[in-house]
Amino acid sequence: MRKLENTHSGRRRAEIQRTVVERSILGMFKRSFTSFRMTKSHLEVQYVYNIMPLTL
Repeated sequence: MRKLENTHSGRRRAEIQRTVVERSILGMFKRSFTSFRMTKSHLEVQYVYNIMPLTL
């Protein structure tokens, strides 16, 4: 009986750990996606101002 209890609490802890890890990964992904979008718009601006005048 005691052993069963231990495995159950261990499984619960693993579940909590997994949700924490998933949340942190999601947060990292959101942050990197936001910075990527900002970088993309910045690159587009750079393209319009630097490369377009050369091709015109």
